[in-house]
Amino acid sequence: MKKNSYFLLMLAVVVAMLLPACSGNKTADAGDLLATIPSDASLVVVVNSGALLEKADCKVSDDKIEPGADVKALLERMNTSDSAGKIEKLLADGTGIDPTVMAVFQVGYYYYITGFLADPAKFKEAVEKDYTGSFSTEDGIDICANVAVSNSRFWINMEQGSIDSKEIKHFTALDTSQSFLNNNYSDNLKEFSKDVEGWGNINGMLNTAGLSFQDRATAQVTIQTLFEDASSFTFSIEFDKGVASLEAEILNSKGKVAKFQLPTKELDVETVASVGGTSRILAALSMPAKMISKLTKEVSSKSPSVLGEYLKVLQGVDGTAACAMGTDGAMRGVITTSGNNIGMLTDVLGQSGINVNKEGNILRLSKGEASGPGDVATLSKDFKGAMFGLAISDFSGTPYEKYGFTQSVLKLIPDGDGIQIDLQCKVADENDNILLTLIRKL
Repeated sequence: MKKNSYFLLMLAVVVAMLLPACSGNKTADAGDLLATIPSDASLVVVVNSGALLEKADCKVSDDKIEPGADVKALLERMNTSDSAGKIEKLLADGTGIDPTVMAVFQVGYYYYITGFLADPAKFKEAVEKDYTGSFSTEDGIDICANVAVSNSRFWINMEQGSIDSKEIKHFTALDTSQSFLNNNYSDNLKEFSKDVEGWGNINGMLNTAGLSFQDRATAQVTIQTLFEDASSFTFSIEFDKGVASLEAEILNSKGKVAKFQLPTKELDVETVASVGGTSRILAALSMPAKMISKLTKEVSSKSPSVLGEYLKVLQGVDGTAACAMGTDGAMRGVITTSGNNIGMLTDVLGQSGINVNKEGNILRLSKGEASGPGDVATLSKDFKGAMFGLAISDFSGTPYEKYGFTQSVLKLIPDGDGIQIDLQCKVADENDNILLTLIRKL
Protein backbone atom coordinates (compact mmCIF):
# COMPACT_ATOMS: atom_id res chain seq x y z
CA MET A 1 0.00 0.00 0.00
CA LYS A 2 1.32 3.47 -0.83
CA LYS A 3 2.49 5.58 2.08
CA ASN A 4 -0.29 8.15 1.75
CA SER A 5 -3.05 5.89 0.44
CA TYR A 6 -4.65 4.93 3.72
CA PHE A 7 -4.53 8.55 4.88
CA LEU A 8 -6.10 9.81 1.66
CA LEU A 9 -8.96 7.33 1.73
CA MET A 10 -9.62 7.78 5.44
CA LEU A 11 -9.62 11.56 5.11
CA ALA A 12 -12.02 11.33 2.17
CA VAL A 13 -14.36 9.17 4.26
CA VAL A 14 -14.09 11.49 7.27
CA VAL A 15 -14.72 14.53 5.08
CA ALA A 16 -17.77 12.74 3.72
CA MET A 17 -18.88 12.16 7.30
CA LEU A 18 -18.37 15.82 8.10
CA LEU A 19 -20.28 17.19 5.15
CA PRO A 20 -24.24 17.26 4.64
CA ALA A 21 -26.48 15.82 1.95
CA CYS A 22 -29.78 16.53 3.63
CA SER A 23 -31.30 19.02 6.02
CA GLY A 24 -30.16 18.86 9.61
CA ASN A 25 -33.83 18.95 10.62
CA LYS A 26 -34.36 15.46 9.27
CA THR A 27 -33.54 12.34 11.25
CA ALA A 28 -31.15 9.82 9.81
CA ASP A 29 -32.25 6.18 9.57
CA ALA A 30 -29.34 3.99 10.60
CA GLY A 31 -31.34 0.76 10.98
CA ASP A 32 -29.71 -0.99 8.00
CA LEU A 33 -26.26 -0.20 9.40
CA LEU A 34 -27.14 -1.47 12.87
CA ALA A 35 -28.49 -4.69 11.38
CA THR A 36 -24.94 -5.63 10.32
CA ILE A 37 -23.22 -4.63 13.57
CA PRO A 38 -22.93 -7.61 15.96
CA SER A 39 -24.74 -7.52 19.29
CA ASP A 40 -21.45 -8.01 21.17
CA ALA A 41 -19.96 -4.75 19.82
CA SER A 42 -18.38 -2.69 22.61
CA LEU A 43 -19.02 0.66 20.97
CA VAL A 44 -21.49 1.85 18.32
CA VAL A 45 -21.52 5.44 17.05
CA VAL A 46 -23.84 6.76 14.33
CA VAL A 47 -23.04 10.00 12.52
CA ASN A 48 -25.69 12.26 10.96
CA SER A 49 -23.45 13.07 8.02
CA GLY A 50 -26.24 15.00 6.36
CA ALA A 51 -26.46 17.56 9.16
CA LEU A 52 -22.70 17.84 9.54
CA LEU A 53 -22.14 18.52 5.85
CA GLU A 54 -24.16 21.74 6.08
CA LYS A 55 -22.29 22.79 9.19
CA ALA A 56 -18.96 22.28 7.42
CA ASP A 57 -20.18 24.64 4.69
CA CYS A 58 -19.86 22.06 1.89
CA LYS A 59 -22.13 21.16 -1.00
CA VAL A 60 -23.03 17.60 -1.94
CA SER A 61 -24.79 16.22 -4.98
CA ASP A 62 -25.13 12.46 -5.25
CA ASP A 63 -21.69 11.22 -4.20
CA LYS A 64 -19.76 14.33 -5.24
CA ILE A 65 -18.59 16.78 -2.63
CA GLU A 66 -17.66 20.41 -3.15
CA PRO A 67 -15.61 21.41 -0.10
CA GLY A 68 -16.22 24.81 1.46
CA ALA A 69 -13.34 27.27 1.78
CA ASP A 70 -12.28 26.06 5.24
CA VAL A 71 -12.36 22.36 4.35
CA LYS A 72 -10.52 23.08 1.09
CA ALA A 73 -7.81 24.94 3.02
CA LEU A 74 -7.55 22.02 5.45
CA LEU A 75 -7.07 19.57 2.60
CA GLU A 76 -4.34 21.79 1.12
CA ARG A 77 -2.56 21.98 4.48
CA MET A 78 -2.71 18.23 4.99
CA ASN A 79 -1.68 17.25 1.46
CA THR A 80 1.94 16.24 1.01
CA SER A 81 3.92 17.26 -2.05
CA ASP A 82 3.34 13.95 -3.83
CA SER A 83 -0.39 13.92 -3.14
CA ALA A 84 -1.29 17.58 -3.68
CA GLY A 85 -4.81 17.92 -5.03
CA LYS A 86 -5.55 14.18 -4.88
CA ILE A 87 -8.19 14.37 -2.17
CA GLU A 88 -9.96 17.37 -3.65
CA LYS A 89 -10.03 15.70 -7.07
CA LEU A 90 -11.26 12.46 -5.49
CA LEU A 91 -14.12 14.30 -3.84
CA ALA A 92 -14.95 16.31 -6.95
CA ASP A 93 -14.95 13.23 -9.21
CA GLY A 94 -17.05 11.34 -6.71
CA THR A 95 -16.01 8.69 -4.18
CA GLY A 96 -19.09 6.54 -4.67
CA ILE A 97 -19.93 7.02 -0.98
CA ASP A 98 -23.50 7.89 0.01
CA PRO A 99 -22.90 10.49 2.75
CA THR A 100 -26.30 10.36 4.45
CA VAL A 101 -25.38 8.33 7.54
CA MET A 102 -22.33 6.36 8.68
CA ALA A 103 -21.33 4.34 11.71
CA VAL A 104 -18.20 3.55 13.68
CA PHE A 105 -18.17 0.42 15.83
CA GLN A 106 -15.74 -1.66 17.88
CA VAL A 107 -15.59 -5.45 17.93
CA GLY A 108 -12.82 -6.87 20.08
CA TYR A 109 -9.77 -4.67 19.54
CA TYR A 110 -10.78 -3.51 16.05
CA TYR A 111 -12.62 -0.34 15.06
CA TYR A 112 -14.57 -0.22 11.80
CA ILE A 113 -16.15 2.55 9.73
CA THR A 114 -19.15 1.41 7.71
CA GLY A 115 -21.63 3.14 5.44
CA PHE A 116 -23.62 3.00 2.22
CA LEU A 117 -22.36 3.30 -1.35
CA ALA A 118 -24.20 5.28 -4.02
CA ASP A 119 -21.93 3.77 -6.67
CA PRO A 120 -19.93 0.66 -5.58
CA ALA A 121 -17.98 0.56 -8.87
CA LYS A 122 -16.84 4.18 -8.51
CA PHE A 123 -15.87 3.57 -4.88
CA LYS A 124 -13.74 0.58 -5.83
CA GLU A 125 -12.11 2.60 -8.60
CA ALA A 126 -11.30 5.40 -6.14
CA VAL A 127 -9.79 2.92 -3.67
CA GLU A 128 -7.70 1.18 -6.32
CA LYS A 129 -6.27 4.52 -7.51
CA ASP A 130 -4.58 4.98 -4.16
CA TYR A 131 -3.90 1.39 -3.08
CA THR A 132 -1.31 -0.96 -4.50
CA GLY A 133 -3.32 -3.86 -5.87
CA SER A 134 -6.95 -4.29 -6.75
CA PHE A 135 -10.12 -5.76 -5.30
CA SER A 136 -10.40 -9.53 -5.17
CA THR A 137 -13.33 -11.64 -4.00
CA GLU A 138 -12.89 -13.68 -0.83
CA ASP A 139 -15.81 -15.52 0.78
CA GLY A 140 -18.17 -13.52 -1.41
CA ILE A 141 -16.75 -10.19 -0.15
CA ASP A 142 -14.70 -7.81 -2.32
CA ILE A 143 -11.45 -6.98 -0.51
CA CYS A 144 -8.66 -4.48 -1.14
CA ALA A 145 -6.17 -3.93 1.69
CA ASN A 146 -8.25 -2.88 4.73
CA VAL A 147 -11.39 -2.04 2.69
CA ALA A 148 -14.30 -4.43 2.13
CA VAL A 149 -17.34 -4.04 -0.13
CA SER A 150 -20.52 -6.11 -0.23
CA ASN A 151 -23.28 -4.94 -2.55
CA SER A 152 -23.92 -1.29 -1.58
CA ARG A 153 -22.02 -1.36 1.75
CA PHE A 154 -18.40 -0.70 2.66
CA TRP A 155 -16.28 -1.38 5.73
CA ILE A 156 -12.83 -0.03 6.63
CA ASN A 157 -10.74 -1.60 9.40
CA MET A 158 -9.25 1.43 11.11
CA GLU A 159 -6.69 -0.56 13.10
CA GLN A 160 -4.63 -2.31 10.44
CA GLY A 161 -3.84 -2.53 6.74
CA SER A 162 -5.98 -5.60 6.10
CA ILE A 163 -9.52 -6.77 6.74
CA ASP A 164 -10.92 -10.24 7.43
CA SER A 165 -13.37 -11.29 4.71
CA LYS A 166 -14.87 -13.98 6.96
CA GLU A 167 -15.57 -11.37 9.63
CA ILE A 168 -17.31 -9.08 7.13
CA LYS A 169 -19.32 -12.01 5.74
CA HIS A 170 -20.39 -12.76 9.32
CA PHE A 171 -21.53 -9.14 9.70
CA THR A 172 -23.69 -9.35 6.58
CA ALA A 173 -25.35 -12.62 7.67
CA LEU A 174 -26.50 -11.54 11.16
CA ASP A 175 -30.14 -12.05 12.04
CA THR A 176 -31.95 -9.62 14.34
CA SER A 177 -31.14 -11.60 17.49
CA GLN A 178 -27.42 -11.52 16.62
CA SER A 179 -27.19 -7.87 15.57
CA PHE A 180 -27.18 -4.60 17.47
CA LEU A 181 -30.90 -4.35 16.67
CA ASN A 182 -31.35 -6.75 19.60
CA ASN A 183 -29.85 -4.14 21.93
CA ASN A 184 -32.29 -2.28 24.21
CA TYR A 185 -30.89 1.01 22.97
CA SER A 186 -31.02 0.28 19.23
CA ASP A 187 -34.24 2.22 18.63
CA ASN A 188 -32.52 5.38 19.87
CA LEU A 189 -29.75 4.98 17.31
CA LYS A 190 -31.93 3.87 14.38
CA GLU A 191 -33.48 7.31 14.07
CA PHE A 192 -31.65 10.24 15.62
CA SER A 193 -31.59 14.01 15.31
CA LYS A 194 -28.26 14.88 16.96
CA ASP A 195 -25.05 15.20 14.94
CA VAL A 196 -23.47 12.18 16.62
CA GLU A 197 -25.02 9.58 18.91
CA GLY A 198 -23.43 6.53 20.48
CA TRP A 199 -23.65 3.63 22.89
CA GLY A 200 -20.87 1.75 24.67
CA ASN A 201 -20.58 -1.36 26.84
CA ILE A 202 -18.70 -0.41 30.00
CA ASN A 203 -16.92 -3.72 30.60
CA GLY A 204 -16.13 -4.14 26.92
CA MET A 205 -14.56 -0.70 26.70
CA LEU A 206 -12.55 -1.22 29.91
CA ASN A 207 -11.27 -4.60 28.70
CA THR A 208 -9.88 -3.09 25.49
CA ALA A 209 -8.63 0.20 26.95
CA GLY A 210 -5.11 -1.09 27.63
CA LEU A 211 -5.55 -0.82 31.41
CA SER A 212 -3.87 -3.15 33.87
CA PHE A 213 -6.02 -5.76 35.62
CA GLN A 214 -5.85 -3.75 38.86
CA ASP A 215 -6.89 -0.50 37.14
CA ARG A 216 -9.81 -2.24 35.39
CA ALA A 217 -10.94 -3.77 38.67
CA THR A 218 -10.71 -0.40 40.44
CA ALA A 219 -12.73 1.30 37.70
CA GLN A 220 -15.39 -1.42 37.77
CA VAL A 221 -15.72 -1.27 41.56
CA THR A 222 -15.97 2.53 41.47
CA ILE A 223 -18.67 2.51 38.77
CA GLN A 224 -20.70 -0.19 40.51
CA THR A 225 -20.42 1.68 43.82
CA LEU A 226 -21.80 4.85 42.26
CA PHE A 227 -24.44 3.29 39.97
CA GLU A 228 -26.80 0.37 40.46
CA ASP A 229 -26.36 -2.35 37.81
CA ALA A 230 -24.24 -0.08 35.59
CA SER A 231 -23.91 -1.83 32.22
CA SER A 232 -23.47 0.69 29.43
CA PHE A 233 -23.33 4.40 28.60
CA THR A 234 -24.87 6.58 25.91
CA PHE A 235 -23.83 9.93 24.52
CA SER A 236 -24.69 12.53 21.91
CA ILE A 237 -22.70 15.41 20.41
CA GLU A 238 -24.04 18.54 18.78
CA PHE A 239 -21.99 21.20 16.95
CA ASP A 240 -23.62 24.65 17.10
CA LYS A 241 -22.58 28.28 16.76
CA GLY A 242 -19.68 28.90 19.09
CA VAL A 243 -20.19 25.74 21.13
CA ALA A 244 -20.01 21.95 20.99
CA SER A 245 -22.22 20.07 23.46
CA LEU A 246 -21.97 16.53 24.74
CA GLU A 247 -24.57 14.76 26.87
CA ALA A 248 -24.11 11.29 28.37
CA GLU A 249 -25.81 8.91 30.81
CA ILE A 250 -25.11 5.56 32.45
CA LEU A 251 -27.62 2.77 31.70
CA ASN A 252 -28.40 -0.48 33.52
CA SER A 253 -28.59 -3.95 31.97
CA LYS A 254 -32.23 -3.34 31.01
CA GLY A 255 -31.34 -0.27 28.98
CA LYS A 256 -32.86 2.14 31.52
CA VAL A 257 -31.09 5.01 33.27
CA ALA A 258 -28.96 3.48 36.04
CA LYS A 259 -29.76 4.63 39.56
CA PHE A 260 -27.10 6.80 41.21
CA GLN A 261 -26.67 5.18 44.61
CA LEU A 262 -25.42 8.13 46.66
CA PRO A 263 -27.57 10.93 48.11
CA THR A 264 -27.29 14.04 45.94
CA LYS A 265 -27.90 17.72 46.43
CA GLU A 266 -27.51 20.61 44.01
CA LEU A 267 -24.60 22.98 44.41
CA ASP A 268 -25.19 26.18 46.35
CA VAL A 269 -24.26 28.61 43.58
CA GLU A 270 -23.92 31.54 45.98
CA THR A 271 -21.34 29.61 48.00
CA VAL A 272 -19.37 28.89 44.82
CA ALA A 273 -19.55 32.55 43.78
CA SER A 274 -18.29 33.62 47.22
CA VAL A 275 -14.85 32.24 46.29
CA GLY A 276 -14.58 35.43 44.22
CA GLY A 277 -11.91 36.73 41.87
CA THR A 278 -10.77 35.01 38.70
CA SER A 279 -9.27 31.62 37.88
CA ARG A 280 -7.96 29.28 35.20
CA ILE A 281 -9.95 26.37 36.63
CA LEU A 282 -13.02 26.38 38.86
CA ALA A 283 -14.26 23.15 40.47
CA ALA A 284 -17.22 22.65 42.78
CA LEU A 285 -18.84 19.62 44.40
CA SER A 286 -21.89 19.22 46.61
CA MET A 287 -20.98 16.85 49.46
CA PRO A 288 -23.91 16.47 51.87
CA ALA A 289 -23.08 14.56 55.05
CA LYS A 290 -25.42 11.74 53.96
CA MET A 291 -23.36 11.23 50.80
CA ILE A 292 -20.08 10.99 52.70
CA SER A 293 -21.64 8.67 55.29
CA LYS A 294 -23.00 6.25 52.70
CA LEU A 295 -19.83 6.33 50.63
CA THR A 296 -17.78 5.64 53.77
CA LYS A 297 -20.02 2.67 54.57
CA GLU A 298 -19.67 1.29 51.02
CA VAL A 299 -15.89 1.66 50.99
CA SER A 300 -15.38 0.25 54.50
CA SER A 301 -17.29 -2.91 53.53
CA LYS A 302 -14.52 -3.61 51.02
CA SER A 303 -10.77 -3.88 51.50
CA PRO A 304 -8.86 -0.86 52.91
CA SER A 305 -8.13 1.78 50.27
CA VAL A 306 -6.70 5.26 49.74
CA LEU A 307 -10.27 6.49 49.21
CA GLY A 308 -11.19 5.23 52.67
CA GLU A 309 -8.44 7.34 54.21
CA TYR A 310 -9.61 10.45 52.33
CA LEU A 311 -13.16 9.88 53.50
CA LYS A 312 -12.00 9.93 57.12
CA VAL A 313 -10.66 13.43 56.50
CA LEU A 314 -14.01 14.55 55.03
CA GLN A 315 -16.23 13.45 57.91
CA GLY A 316 -17.02 17.03 58.94
CA VAL A 317 -17.94 18.26 55.44
CA ASP A 318 -21.62 18.95 54.80
CA GLY A 319 -22.52 21.04 51.76
CA THR A 320 -20.81 22.78 48.86
CA ALA A 321 -17.05 22.83 48.39
CA ALA A 322 -15.43 24.91 45.65
CA CYS A 323 -11.91 25.74 44.52
CA ALA A 324 -10.59 28.37 42.08
CA MET A 325 -7.13 27.49 40.75
CA GLY A 326 -4.49 29.58 39.03
CA THR A 327 -0.90 28.73 38.09
CA ASP A 328 1.84 27.11 40.19
CA GLY A 329 -0.60 25.61 42.69
CA ALA A 330 -2.21 28.93 43.65
CA MET A 331 -5.82 28.55 44.81
CA ARG A 332 -8.75 30.00 46.71
CA GLY A 333 -11.57 27.89 48.03
CA VAL A 334 -14.48 27.31 50.34
CA ILE A 335 -15.75 24.25 52.19
CA THR A 336 -19.12 24.05 53.94
CA THR A 337 -18.98 21.93 57.12
CA SER A 338 -21.26 20.77 59.90
CA GLY A 339 -18.99 22.57 62.36
CA ASN A 340 -17.95 19.27 63.94
CA ASN A 341 -15.11 16.78 63.30
CA ILE A 342 -13.11 19.18 61.14
CA GLY A 343 -9.80 18.96 63.00
CA MET A 344 -8.34 16.26 60.73
CA LEU A 345 -9.45 18.23 57.63
CA THR A 346 -7.85 21.50 58.74
CA ASP A 347 -4.64 19.66 59.72
CA VAL A 348 -4.35 18.01 56.29
CA LEU A 349 -5.02 21.33 54.53
CA GLY A 350 -2.42 23.10 56.68
CA GLN A 351 0.18 20.43 55.96
CA SER A 352 -0.41 21.09 52.25
CA GLY A 353 0.54 24.73 52.67
CA ILE A 354 -3.05 25.97 52.44
CA ASN A 355 -4.18 28.79 54.72
CA VAL A 356 -7.49 28.05 56.48
CA ASN A 357 -9.80 30.67 58.00
CA LYS A 358 -12.92 29.52 59.82
CA GLU A 359 -16.11 31.62 59.43
CA GLY A 360 -18.82 29.83 61.40
CA ASN A 361 -19.39 26.55 59.54
CA ILE A 362 -17.46 27.79 56.50
CA LEU A 363 -13.76 27.19 55.86
CA ARG A 364 -12.06 29.76 53.61
CA LEU A 365 -8.94 28.46 51.90
CA SER A 366 -6.10 30.25 50.13
CA LYS A 367 -2.65 29.55 48.74
CA GLY A 368 -0.79 32.11 46.67
CA GLU A 369 -2.54 34.46 44.24
CA ALA A 370 -4.88 32.43 42.03
CA SER A 371 -6.00 34.25 38.89
CA GLY A 372 -6.99 33.61 35.28
CA PRO A 373 -9.35 34.65 32.48
CA GLY A 374 -12.45 33.11 34.06
CA ASP A 375 -14.63 35.22 36.37
CA VAL A 376 -15.69 32.99 39.27
CA ALA A 377 -19.01 34.75 39.88
CA THR A 378 -19.97 34.34 36.21
CA LEU A 379 -18.79 30.74 35.96
CA SER A 380 -20.68 29.75 39.10
CA LYS A 381 -23.96 30.54 37.30
CA ASP A 382 -23.14 27.77 34.79
CA PHE A 383 -23.20 25.28 37.68
CA LYS A 384 -26.84 25.91 38.56
CA GLY A 385 -28.76 22.64 38.97
CA ALA A 386 -25.58 20.51 39.04
CA MET A 387 -24.08 18.48 41.86
CA PHE A 388 -20.59 18.83 40.36
CA GLY A 389 -19.08 21.43 38.08
CA LEU A 390 -15.70 21.94 36.44
CA ALA A 391 -14.94 25.02 34.33
CA ILE A 392 -11.66 25.53 32.47
CA SER A 393 -10.97 29.00 31.08
CA ASP A 394 -7.32 28.68 30.08
CA PHE A 395 -6.06 25.81 27.91
CA SER A 396 -2.49 27.04 27.51
CA GLY A 397 0.00 24.22 27.92
CA THR A 398 -2.62 21.54 27.20
CA PRO A 399 -3.17 19.43 24.03
CA TYR A 400 -6.42 21.36 23.48
CA GLU A 401 -4.79 24.79 23.24
CA LYS A 402 -4.46 24.55 19.44
CA TYR A 403 -8.22 24.19 18.97
CA GLY A 404 -8.92 27.69 20.25
CA PHE A 405 -11.22 26.71 23.11
CA THR A 406 -11.92 29.67 25.38
CA GLN A 407 -13.96 27.76 27.94
CA SER A 408 -15.08 24.24 28.79
CA VAL A 409 -17.71 23.40 31.39
CA LEU A 410 -18.37 19.87 32.67
CA LYS A 411 -21.41 19.22 34.89
CA LEU A 412 -22.98 16.24 36.62
CA ILE A 413 -26.69 16.94 36.90
CA PRO A 414 -29.17 14.90 39.01
CA ASP A 415 -31.81 13.59 36.59
CA GLY A 416 -34.50 11.50 38.25
CA ASP A 417 -32.71 8.53 39.79
CA GLY A 418 -29.73 8.95 37.49
CA ILE A 419 -27.02 11.44 36.62
CA GLN A 420 -26.72 13.34 33.35
CA ILE A 421 -23.21 14.24 32.22
CA ASP A 422 -23.08 17.54 30.35
CA LEU A 423 -19.99 18.98 28.65
CA GLN A 424 -19.80 22.21 26.65
CA CYS A 425 -16.74 23.55 24.85
CA LYS A 426 -16.81 27.14 23.61
CA VAL A 427 -14.73 29.13 21.14
CA ALA A 428 -14.24 32.89 20.82
CA ASP A 429 -16.51 33.50 17.81
CA GLU A 430 -20.08 32.92 19.02
CA ASN A 431 -21.46 33.46 15.50
CA ASP A 432 -19.35 30.79 13.81
CA ASN A 433 -20.27 27.11 13.86
CA ILE A 434 -17.70 25.48 16.11
CA LEU A 435 -17.16 22.74 13.51
CA LEU A 436 -15.69 25.33 11.12
CA THR A 437 -13.58 26.79 13.92
CA LEU A 438 -12.13 23.37 14.70
CA ILE A 439 -11.46 22.66 11.02
CA ARG A 440 -9.46 25.89 10.75
CA LYS A 441 -7.36 24.89 13.75
CA LEU A 442 -6.46 21.41 12.46
